[in-house]
Amino acid sequence: MAPGDSEVNLLREQRPSHVPFRHPLNVSRLYKNRATFNESNLSLQLVLQHGDSRLYRLRAQEEATAWFYLHVVEPLSPPQIVGNSLVKAGGNTELVCSVVHGMADAYWWKKNGQLLMGSERIQFVENSTLFILRVSISDSGYYTCVVSNAVSQNETSFLLKVHHSTNVVLPVVMTCVIIGLIAGVFVWYQRREKENSCDNCW
Repeated sequence: MAPGDSEVNLLREQRPSHVPFRHPLNVSRLYKNRATFNESNLSLQLVLQHGDSRLYRLRAQEEATAWFYLHVVEPLSPPQIVGNSLVKAGGNTELVCSVVHGMADAYWWKKNGQLLMGSERIQFVENSTLFILRVSISDSGYYTCVVSNAVSQNETSFLLKVHHSTNVVLPVVMTCVIIGLIAGVFVWYQRREKENSCDNCW
């Protein structure tokens, strides 16, 4: 404990060693209804709050243990992902992950359940922000932000859809699959609404 700091008695009981503990025990109002003392092994159980991070020690008459620091870590709430869910192919997009309650020690991203690795197009800023450069159709999918600290881990998914510009012409691939031993000649043709001829055979 630093010089000048005040000491708060969490639980105080003055009695000779041969006298049993009084009940109820004299518990500080700061820990009222949150402290449970075990007489058999002199242990103390606390229902922790965020403000309980501080130095503690056990003192008995003229003897005392060394001070130790108790650091209280708040469990993380599910993260939130902010970004455009529908983006145009060829542009850039950004997904920002943040936590409302608690402090995350680590962030990482997954796409469709698989760990997302950085590349020339996939970039991370402090791991909480994901940049995708020159977005393509293959970038569509579920992006998951995973956060963790010493006591908890949580995650949230975000569906990203990529669409092509109107002036982009996509090729169409059609496949004919034959099952069995059938010999013959197969002809592809396009049928118009009012024409039944094969004028447009390929």
